[in-house]
Amino acid sequence: MMMKMPRTKNIKTIEAEISQTEEQLRRLKERCDKASQKLDALYELKKHREQEELLKAIDKSTRTKAEIANFPEFYNSMSKKPTITAFFEV
Repeated sequence: MMMKMPRTKNIKTIEAEISQTEEQLRRLKERCDKASQKLDALYELKKHREQEELLKAIDKSTRTKAEIANFPEFYNSMSKKPTITAFFEV
C-alpha cells in the first residue's frame, strides 16, 4: 500500500493563508487593545474611589495630623492589619 504525500501548497494559497492570518491577528490585537484600555480605566476609577473613601474617612476622623502621618508605622507594627478606614473610625 502506498502512502499519500501531502499536497504541496502553491504560492497563491500560501499568500492567501498569510493574508487571512494577518487579518485574524489584527482583529485580535484590536480586541486586546480595547480590553487593555478598559482595564486601565477601571484601575483609574478604583484609585479615584479609594482616594475619595480615604478623604471622607480623614474628614470624619478624630485622629490628629500626627497620628495620620504615622499611620504606616502604626499599621506595620500590628499583627492583625485593620483597614485604613477602620483606623480613622476610632
